[in-house]
Amino acid sequence: MKKVGLILLACLIVLTACKDEAKKKKPVEMAERTSEFLKEDPFINANRSVTVTPDSLIAGATFKIDSTAMIYDVKADGTADTNCRVTYANGKVFTVQHLKDGLLEGRSSSYYPNGQLWSEEMYRHGVQVGEEKCYRENGYLISIGHYDDNGICCGTWKYYKENGEIDHSVNIGKNDIQCGHCLKCVMLKHQQKKRKR
Repeated sequence: MKKVGLILLACLIVLTACKDEAKKKKPVEMAERTSEFLKEDPFINANRSVTVTPDSLIAGATFKIDSTAMIYDVKADGTADTNCRVTYANGKVFTVQHLKDGLLEGRSSSYYPNGQLWSEEMYRHGVQVGEEKCYRENGYLISIGHYDDNGICCGTWKYYKENGEIDHSVNIGKNDIQCGHCLKCVMLKHQQKKRKR
């Protein structure tokens, strides 16, 4: 009987230790998942001016774009109004942007060919500011980053695995190249090229 009691006591101690260990483990940070899905061109009935753009000008496209057209809404006097978008050859919307005085203003959204949200960015007077989010076709975040009021990448950028779990984070310093396209990153890249020569 004493042996049974000791075995039960040992099991109780092990179970208590396991529960304490489980409590200590931090929960895995998971990415948000978007359900935004664009079904059709939101400005389909607007007056428009179309400019065809060669594929070579589309940087970083991760999927085939047969041909694209920049479509600007136009006012009665023929000047550009507040919206523009790039469409795929099949007529589906790739990017929806808003213009003010010819500069990007407010939210800019890009979509996969199936209509799933790909990325969203914010602009003020043509400068990217605030939060930038990029999503996979399964809806999970790829990355989330930040830009200051001057359009410089800053703060903590987070990157996620395909299943939505956090992969890694990067804290951006003043001499770090992160986004690759803000003024700071472009200047740092240029300086690096000069040093290599």
